[in-house]
Amino acid sequence: MKNQPFKQRVDEMISDAHRQYDIHLGINQSNRTAEQAQAFHICHMFLYNYFPHRTPKICLPGTRTIAWSHLSNPKITWALIDGLKRAFLGGNEATSRKKMAQYLHTHNVSSMAAPGLTGCGEPCNCGGHASKHLTGEAYDLHGLDALGVKIQQAGPRQYRNSVDAVDGFLLKYQLCRPMAHLHGKARELWHVESLPIHVVQHQSPLQHLRNTHTHVHGCGGH
Repeated sequence: MKNQPFKQRVDEMISDAHRQYDIHLGINQSNRTAEQAQAFHICHMFLYNYFPHRTPKICLPGTRTIAWSHLSNPKITWALIDGLKRAFLGGNEATSRKKMAQYLHTHNVSSMAAPGLTGCGEPCNCGGHASKHLTGEAYDLHGLDALGVKIQQAGPRQYRNSVDAVDGFLLKYQLCRPMAHLHGKARELWHVESLPIHVVQHQSPLQHLRNTHTHVHGCGGH
């Protein structure tokens, strides 16, 4: 299993979920380009920044979002999406905030949004990893909640809840949900990645996940 490609492990997990629990899981991927991912990321990092361990290079003291003075600087060339400046910057900060919030709302981006390129670039420069959905290292799956309930109902309850039941099922395929145990807007129950090697090698991987589950990928579900 450990030597199988990520996509093959996901496919096997989906097949087994159907065979064992009659649950139809599906990959819910958008055809997002690197430019779109970068646009979502810049808007997110100016308005919210739900990333627990990553901040823009230039923030106002005591904040975690891109400083307006830097975002609106006409001398700054935006990585990948310089052509969107006019669409996002409305002449003042309040108008720009409304435009960027509407852009995210229109595209149903409500959580963390990773950059479109590794290293991020201007005007954020947070150093984040390119979206793993772009690099083929992550998938968003629908139906995992129903799978957790079915596992709980199928036999002796070895898990505390349906969330842990899904985590336990994914472990068999060396898969995990790195944002399933975060809180608020940062939480994503549908985002699946490969299990980190330090968790694979742990004597009690599920317990290790419960204790140390942190955001490790820089994608934010998207």
